[in-house]
Amino acid sequence: MKKGKNAEQEINKLLRNAADEERRLLKRERRAEQELVDLQAELAKDEERLERADAGITRRRKEIAEAEARLRERQEARARGPEIGIPPAGATEANEADREPSAGASSKADSREPADESPRPRRKRTNRPSRATSKLAATADAKPAKTRTGTERARRSRGQVPTAAE
Repeated sequence: MKKGKNAEQEINKLLRNAADEERRLLKRERRAEQELVDLQAELAKDEERLERADAGITRRRKEIAEAEARLRERQEARARGPEIGIPPAGATEANEADREPSAGASSKADSREPADESPRPRRKRTNRPSRATSKLAATADAKPAKTRTGTERARRSRGQVPTAAE
């Protein structure tokens, strides 16, 4: 009887192990199926993004081609200049010297240079703190703090911390 009971226990044990293994395999299979569904959804999204990017690239190429065509037209128009009233490049200075002043214009106006040819000189930057920083330091309730000049701020932004010698 003992042998039969041991055999029965062994069979039950093997059946339990087989059932456990089957459950594990089913779980793995479900996980694999879910992963496949997720990957397919991700692939669909990526394909959609790729299509949009391709459409964007096509649109950009079209814009570039149009811009190049406009540029070529302008260059050709400038090269044909005298025919349509636009002077060719480099011919403006020679033509201006030959031109006579108009009867109604004053000689002072003719001697002046046009504003677009002579740019205004840039303001000299001083090595002192900004006005807002100085005002902040001047307020009564503000604690006195060392203000940084523009040069110091620029050096710090580039990662160059000033040494004590400076």
